[in-house]
Amino acid sequence: MQSKHSPLNEINFTQHSINFQTFREEMALGSWIKSPLYPCLDKVTQIIEKRMTVISFPLK
Repeated sequence: MQSKHSPLNEINFTQHSINFQTFREEMALGSWIKSPLYPCLDKVTQIIEKRMTVISFPLK
């Protein structure tokens, strides 16, 4: 009998080419999206997008 937490039952974060912490955070957010704990996801997304900046350096 396989364990409930066997590797066959888990999503492998390395398949997504992202770091483990980011993967865990995305999985947690994904589980909250339709819950009453997270009703204003659009507002949160807007706040994060406003704070994200792209740093561009002139090419020489």
